[in-house]
Amino acid sequence: MNTSPDTLLFIGLAAIVAVLVVWNIILARRLRALFRGSTGTALEKVIEAQVKKTTKLEGEAKRQLEELLALRTDFLRSFQKVKLARFNSFDETGASQSFAIAMLDGHNTGFILTSLYLNNAARIFLKPVARGEAQQKLSPEEETLLKDTLQ
Repeated sequence: MNTSPDTLLFIGLAAIVAVLVVWNIILARRLRALFRGSTGTALEKVIEAQVKKTTKLEGEAKRQLEELLALRTDFLRSFQKVKLARFNSFDETGASQSFAIAMLDGHNTGFILTSLYLNNAARIFLKPVARGEAQQKLSPEEETLLKDTLQ
């Protein structure tokens, strides 16, 4: 079968036209999907509507970011580090009835609450802690507790 150059050219052009027709059909479907629901409005109106939606979403995202930053600030001020230690305050009492609780926030600020058990009474002490440093002299048990809480 001998084909002339004119025939090959015609077949090539027909193939290109067929590809362009298919491409046109696909593009028309995409455009219809883009404008679905609109009553023949111009592309500018569709873009304006999208810009309004985007602006609204940006405002919502900004509001949520502000709330998140406020929560983060509140979180740093809440107690995050809590430790409890039981110990014997005096050798004769026994049974580890005394205890100390350290409660620190995200800035390592808080307090140490200590209850010392005596034979017929208990004494309670509250010692402030600022930035990981005790504001009053600590007992050895309280110092150990503070170090453990800071870790």
